[in-house]
Amino acid sequence: MRHIEAVRGPAIPGCDTTRDTECAATRAALADYLRYRLLPGRGRRLEDHLVGCVACMRVFVDVRESAWTSTAAATTTRRAALARAS
Repeated sequence: MRHIEAVRGPAIPGCDTTRDTECAATRAALADYLRYRLLPGRGRRLEDHLVGCVACMRVFVDVRESAWTSTAAATTTRRAALARAS
């Protein structure tokens, strides 16, 4: 996504990751946040930023939904494999 933003500009209006380092850091840490891999202080800063930045909150929702979809697909695949093996 960073490459696309460098060419076309920010994907989310109101969040310019080329200039706003907090937005860029927040967006880069979202996947780790969803996997509970951030230190508590960093997680709180990320949450505080999300509360105040609508654009980053939109990105968070998209990333979260994508993670849920991936998890659901993997679970369905595993269940189908187990059913075939039985």
